[in-house]
Amino acid sequence: LGATPGGGTFSGTGVSGTTYTAAAGTTNTVTYTYSDGNDCTNSCTFDITVYNQPAVDCPNNLSVCTDDLPLNLAALGANPGGGTFSGTGVSGTTYTAAAGTTNTVTYTYIDGNGCSNSCTFDITVNALPAVNCPENQIVCEADLPLDLTALGATPGGGTFSGTGVSGTTYTALAGTTNTVTYTYLDGNGCSNSCTFDITVNATPVVDCPANQSVCTTALPLDLTALGATPGGGTFSGTGVSGTTYTAAAGTTNTVTYTYTANGCSNSCTFDISVYTQPAVDCPTNQSVCTVDLPLDLAALGATPVGGVFTGTGVTGTSYTAAAGTTNTVTYTYTDGNGCSNFCTFDITVNALPAVNCPENQIVCESDLPLDLTALGAAPGGGTFSGTGVS
Repeated sequence: LGATPGGGTFSGTGVSGTTYTAAAGTTNTVTYTYSDGNDCTNSCTFDITVYNQPAVDCPNNLSVCTDDLPLNLAALGANPGGGTFSGTGVSGTTYTAAAGTTNTVTYTYIDGNGCSNSCTFDITVNALPAVNCPENQIVCEADLPLDLTALGATPGGGTFSGTGVSGTTYTALAGTTNTVTYTYLDGNGCSNSCTFDITVNATPVVDCPANQSVCTTALPLDLTALGATPGGGTFSGTGVSGTTYTAAAGTTNTVTYTYTANGCSNSCTFDISVYTQPAVDCPTNQSVCTVDLPLDLAALGATPVGGVFTGTGVTGTSYTAAAGTTNTVTYTYTDGNGCSNFCTFDITVNALPAVNCPENQIVCESDLPLDLTALGAAPGGGTFSGTGVS
């Protein structure tokens, strides 16, 4: 303590030789006595007050994440406040260290009496977990609700959040794009997150034609001409090859029309029934005289009955034409399935022959029987009829 001259002796309560010990909270007077070579002695006194060492408390050992750094040590609750921190990674009241390290921090407090105490605690720095999100998603309205866990965010077991998210499912209106955040919390209490967008495209509206009834003569059928919309889709089903359809008479098959836009598909169906063309028979070619006109075509025996006659000279079911002409008549029949067939026959109209009779005759009874052929009716070879004619 620097009493001079050196070599004297100390005495007083708590003094033992050159050491002093006393209870905290006490003040004792120490006497220092010195005798020189002339046996002259002198002394002086000073007091020694003993204070309690301050009680110092440190926070518990900490496990923090890299995103918590730099860490404010003053906020951790070491007390009494106002002390100093020291150790690897400490700068003033902040702490920074690399992920995966554990360092000991010492907290030292000096009270107003100059008494100090310290405590220590460890700080472990943990890395943030590596979190990977799926790529941005483009989904169709028909895919909703979407199972977010199936998209492959890693590590599994995190939580999803954002507009349209409910737990692990996603639903939104067509035409919208929302950002989804995936957050993962590891066993060290460290979390990390990533984001990805989900765009919802509308399911296209697809319309099919009405069910079709076609005849074998219409095959192969051009499916694109039937009016499925929007155009540019694909046809599939029994009898379909590309955009054409062929099937046996008497069959009905379902055709599916599928249209894709923005990666989203929709489809509709319609049936195609194929019917046999009806068998149609026409009468043989006709040769008629002008006196037969107008000719009743329905009476000529075209089958099946109920068809339609067309051609030069035809009006409804009657035929009239000039003598010396030959015209072709077409007979068309349509059955209950809408299938038609036709046949043709010719009608030739012949003029009546010019016939000349002799003038009226006055004959005597004695001239009978009269030879009519001798009277000069022309042309010869005709037949005579009337009362008295045999």
